[in-house]
Amino acid sequence: MECTIFSRFRRRSPSAFVALIAVAAFSAALPNGWLGDDTALLEERLASASFSTFSSYFSEGYWGDLHSGGLFRPLSLVLLGLQRIAFGLSPEFYRCVTLILHAACSVMVAAWLRRSVPQAAAVFGAVLFATHPVHAEAVATVYGQQDVWAALFFLAALLASPPVAARSARFRSIAAGLFLLLSLLCKEQGVLLPLLVFVERRLSEERGGEKHALTAGPAFWFAVALTIYALLRVHALGAALVPAGEASIAFGYPWWARVHLVVATVGTYVRLLIIPVGQTTYYGHLRSSILGLPVVEALVLAAALVGLLELRKRLDRQIVALASVILLVTLLPVANVIPIGMVVGERCLYLPVLSISLLAAAACVRFAPTRTAARAAVCALALAGIAASARVVHQWRSPLAHWEATVASHPTSPMAQARLALLLLQDGSGENEAGTREDRIDRAETASQRAILLNHRSPEAWGAACIVAVVRGDCERARTAGAQAEALGFRDVDLQPLLERCW
Repeated sequence: MECTIFSRFRRRSPSAFVALIAVAAFSAALPNGWLGDDTALLEERLASASFSTFSSYFSEGYWGDLHSGGLFRPLSLVLLGLQRIAFGLSPEFYRCVTLILHAACSVMVAAWLRRSVPQAAAVFGAVLFATHPVHAEAVATVYGQQDVWAALFFLAALLASPPVAARSARFRSIAAGLFLLLSLLCKEQGVLLPLLVFVERRLSEERGGEKHALTAGPAFWFAVALTIYALLRVHALGAALVPAGEASIAFGYPWWARVHLVVATVGTYVRLLIIPVGQTTYYGHLRSSILGLPVVEALVLAAALVGLLELRKRLDRQIVALASVILLVTLLPVANVIPIGMVVGERCLYLPVLSISLLAAAACVRFAPTRTAARAAVCALALAGIAASARVVHQWRSPLAHWEATVASHPTSPMAQARLALLLLQDGSGENEAGTREDRIDRAETASQRAILLNHRSPEAWGAACIVAVVRGDCERARTAGAQAEALGFRDVDLQPLLERCW
């Protein structure tokens, strides 16, 4: 039986259906509180945002004077600054903007997929993009909005780049170059877009389209966009291309650990694209794979490669090839081949999901050839995706709930244990969620001790242990833990006023 909802919306507009599903998948994030870098971004970096300060964002790093990160994303700051002026510190309004952006991106994905597959299959792929749970960080946090803006302009550039020669090719080439520049000014992940356009054109030619190469028009305007971006970046940051020194995730790593870093990063990204479980905003638990052997991640990469080879036999080879290039183009800038500032960030997968969506659309053509079968597949995917995404954003409804979910999924993460302990010790951290005050203290003590066992040099763990000891009245243990925390650079809480109780 056909899905009634799908039939109703398809008669009106497939785009409206895709947009509705995109909003439904993450609307549960609307009442959520701040998470991760949201507070630092809105209450510190953009605290003085005004129309007169916007121009300064083009001559300084993303974090300004807060810390050096080697990031240049001025347009993201301007767009978030406008919202800071309009909305103040009301989380739900920022999330409404992100939901609208996510819906627009999903509709654009459907339009782009339509170039390669029939409409029903394109809707199937777009629904997968719209509901993929790995989008939670990008859509449910304010700091993740930059990834959605960057993707919006990336997709606009992709759509503006004509796959075949056309009378409007010149105008569309200029538009594509402009959209690429806007995408890079939001986030640099789309820097390899020209390669994707080149491959798409070649594959279009092989499919029987009009013979052409990557003409001077698109190539020229892409070069102009990249040049302008490079000049602006050098003006703001100098010659620094990526985070350096302690801002780099690979700071102090030997060469072999850097190789492991790439394997752990790419393997985790690929796993999340295919099996999005154990999601979190912090992947410090991968340290054991980086400094040990990334066996699981290597096996994931091997399985993914075998899977792609098998898909080449069962699906359209050109679509599989294009999906592989999309994955390469969108993952390479964040794969730590050139080390950046983090091991894994789920928000960085907002664009790579496009590759999985293309493969899903091709699979729909192959295994659901009739209109009825395709509609049924879309309905099933939409319901499953909405449920999975809603579950993730509910787990992230507050910092406490987020770190509880992270500890449950990754109990060997010392930072997760330490952060959970610190949040449990905060007044107003969510008593209804965490239990009574005594329960919170007991859980905080257990988590801090676990964190110290996992990483003896964790300042957050020692800081939490110090606070627990003060609350317990164990002054000797409090002084010992406090000294360790301060020696390791603990800055989350000023421990001195607490330790004065023990004198």
